[in-house]
Amino acid sequence: MMFTVPAYRIVNHKYPIQEDNPIGIAFGYAFDRALLECNYHKLSVASTLQYFKGEFIRMMNGHSSSITQEQLQQILQQASMMLLAYKQTPIYKQSLLRPKTRVVVINNTIGVYMQPDFYDPCTDTFYEVKSYPLRKDEYMFKRLCYQIKLYQLAYPKSKAVAVGFCNGNCNSNGNNSSNGSIGYELLELPSLTPREKFQLLQEIMEAVRTKSTVDDMQVQEEDVAVVLNKVEAVFYSIAIG
Repeated sequence: MMFTVPAYRIVNHKYPIQEDNPIGIAFGYAFDRALLECNYHKLSVASTLQYFKGEFIRMMNGHSSSITQEQLQQILQQASMMLLAYKQTPIYKQSLLRPKTRVVVINNTIGVYMQPDFYDPCTDTFYEVKSYPLRKDEYMFKRLCYQIKLYQLAYPKSKAVAVGFCNGNCNSNGNNSSNGSIGYELLELPSLTPREKFQLLQEIMEAVRTKSTVDDMQVQEEDVAVVLNKVEAVFYSIAIG
């Protein structure tokens, strides 16, 4: 048997988000789902926007009364401009899809489920997409980098690229926009150093084994053979100090 946990729980443990922002959370979730649907079915911007709207309203259940029609139209306008920018990204142009989940197995006792947003097998590149400027907030940027580092454990030889959306000129390589509309930005992150890799593995083991965080992290106990039979695994072994 081994303890398993999804990667986002490890991220939340390291960089918790305490801000109560239901609109922002609903927007991010709906945009993420809309991009995947857009690529899978090659939807137009208008059709993708309708899908986004449905997901956004569904996620806002319980808070929808606090949004006026004017605010909803502004949100849809923002999403529409972001979708236009998204269609210029290599993710859309290559019709990339979300990869199958992988599990990082540490010392055969802990497994962390990993699934980046998109993966390009031709260039061995995974992409993590955020619905905001990548460096707008220092804390959220550190959180993003940590999330991608975790994914690099599952994709140790792959190129790792973060994708964000920004008004006007973007600071990273991407589709810069200077006419007031929205552009996209790409940021390639460096490979993990041996020290970073070891530190990450130690942090994961400590987080999962700390009894006070088990309930919050939703750690499960699963049969090793069952886990390895359903997902591709990447194995690591480290000494326990």
